Amino acid sequence: FVDGIESEDKIGVLTHTDLDGLTSAIFLEQILEKKGLKIEEVLFLKYVKGMFDSVFSDFKEKKITKVFLTDMNGDSSDLESFERLRKEFDCFLIDHHPVNPDLKDRKNIIKTRSSDCSSLTLYGFMDDNLKEEWKDLVCAAAISDFSFKKKENLDFINSIYPGVTPENAFDSEPGQIASTIGSGLTYYQSNKKKVYDLVLKRDLEILREAREKVDGAIEEDIENFEKKEEFYPEKNLHFYFSLPRYNITSIVSTLVSKK
Repeated sequence: FVDGIESEDKIGVLTHTDLDGLTSAIFLEQILEKKGLKIEEVLFLKYVKGMFDSVFSDFKEKKITKVFLTDMNGDSSDLESFERLRKEFDCFLIDHHPVNPDLKDRKNIIKTRSSDCSSLTLYGFMDDNLKEEWKDLVCAAAISDFSFKKKENLDFINSIYPGVTPENAFDSEPGQIASTIGSGLTYYQSNKKKVYDLVLKRDLEILREAREKVDGAIEEDIENFEKKEEFYPEKNLHFYFSLPRYNITSIVSTLVSKK
């Protein structure tokens, strides 16, 4: 697919809003640059109905002809919209979510097991120099997406960061990188391209400042949960209503569930 891209083609990338989406798009950009190809635009999308609807006019206006989708669960989240996207543009999907059984045309699609995040897949296509440069980020993405739960992936992380275990993964060095970038994506939720550009430049200082603010909001919400949640022991269910400053609902629910 890449070898078939001509000089007059313009490339767009659609990727997910989390760390695996950001990392896999960065890796793709690095791979394409090695081949003298430039990405015109990177857009971050959530998994929602009609997730590609806003893309058509934007990409047509910019005369995009080739579209890569990384970590995009498009076929399962909105198969109809995904098929329309493929009719309008020449697309290639790299993803680790289960394939939609109703997907008929599986050309130009790489689907891995759920445990093998898209960043690991794109990392595998890099040359040795790029792999050395970005080994910290691929480990961070693998931890963020819980890919370390697969033994082979944990062994890979340990080949770069010895001593990482399922129990200490998020406290490890790559785990802390994952938390910093993830907090940046949460803080700059309306401008994820800013985070993308900072990570691409290897400049995480601004994201560390963002992490302090997000961590503070998370701690505050957990404290409020412990004070205000309603517990129904017969169902083992906890109910809590919150309107947090940032999009931290998933993070908070994960942390309180661990408790």
